[in-house]
Amino acid sequence: MAHQRKLIRHAAVALLKGGATAAGARVQGTRIEPHKKSQLPAISVYTLSETTDPTSAETAPVELTRELKLEIAGWVVHSDAYPVDDAMDDLAEQIETIMAADYWLANTCVAQLLESTEMQVVEDDGRSDPVVGIVTLTYSITYRTSEGDTASDAFVTVDAKHQIVGGVTDTVPAEDLFTEAQS
Repeated sequence: MAHQRKLIRHAAVALLKGGATAAGARVQGTRIEPHKKSQLPAISVYTLSETTDPTSAETAPVELTRELKLEIAGWVVHSDAYPVDDAMDDLAEQIETIMAADYWLANTCVAQLLESTEMQVVEDDGRSDPVVGIVTLTYSITYRTSEGDTASDAFVTVDAKHQIVGGVTDTVPAEDLFTEAQS
């Protein structure tokens, strides 16, 4: 089974590919800029880092709560008719709208929150290559996973016994035994 980070990244790519952005289908799950400057706008989706909630120790090895930093980089090109700052703002707004439409990213996470937006302009040589703007949106993604291979074999068993009120002293208590696998 794929790691949850991979599932989250792929869900974000699919969501953005299916959404109405200026990038259209030019959305890839990679941190390496895969787009030629003549094929912009485009979007790259990748993960940066992840931390584990220290209070997860209370539920380990059954479950860990994780905070993942997911970056969505939008690549745009400058033109006299469409300045690079406007293009970055427009693409950022489109990305934010699409991400907000599926808060749980196809049920791969518990929550997502836009944490920051950064904008930069790259000018390779200033003469032949177009000016490229890159708007980077960083999302904080919360998700939970089982820790290790043994977590899927963890069970919780509850043995509930209750003395029936009004019964005679030798009445056998009512008993229910529940066993539930932890997912």
